[in-house]
Amino acid sequence: MPHVCNRALVTLTDGKATLGEFQAAAEQEQAARIEEASVKAVKDAAELAERADARAAAVKATFAAMANDPALRRNREAKELRQRFGVGYIESEDYRRVMALLRQVATGQRLTVEDLAWLKTEADYCWTDELQRAWHALEAEALTDPTGLGAFSVLEWVVPPGAPIRVPAGPHQR
Repeated sequence: MPHVCNRALVTLTDGKATLGEFQAAAEQEQAARIEEASVKAVKDAAELAERADARAAAVKATFAAMANDPALRRNREAKELRQRFGVGYIESEDYRRVMALLRQVATGQRLTVEDLAWLKTEADYCWTDELQRAWHALEAEALTDPTGLGAFSVLEWVVPPGAPIRVPAGPHQR
C-alpha cells in the first residue's frame, strides 16, 4: 500500500470517509507530496549550485589577490628561474648573488669575469648544465655580433702568384 498522508488516514479512522474515498484522497495527497518534493529538490539543487559558484568565485578572487601579492610573485618568479636553469637549493649566504646572476643571464646580459669566476668556484653547485648552455649562448652571440666584439678584422697575408713560399726551418732541422 502506498505511503499516505495524515489527513486521509485521519478521515478514514474517524469514520468520515470510506475506503474508496480514502484511497482517492491518499493518491492525491501522495501526488501533491511528490510534486512538492521535486520542486524542493530543484530548489535545493539551484541553491547548492549557487553556493558552489559563490565558493568558486571566492577561491578565484583569493588566488587573484595572491597572484598580485609582490612577495608571492617574487617567490614564484624565483622558483621559475631556478627551474629554468636547473638550480635546486641555494645556500642562504649565496642566494641574493646567485639569483641576481640568474636574472642577468635570463635577460640576456653577459656575466662579468669576476661573477663567472665566483659562480664557478664558490657557488659551483649552481653552475648547472642549463646555466652553462645559456651562458655559452650569450657569449657566442656577443662574440659574433658585428657591432660588438665580433667587429674585428682579420689580417690576411696575400702572396703574389708564382712567388716562392719560404717556411723557416725549425731548430730540429738546422
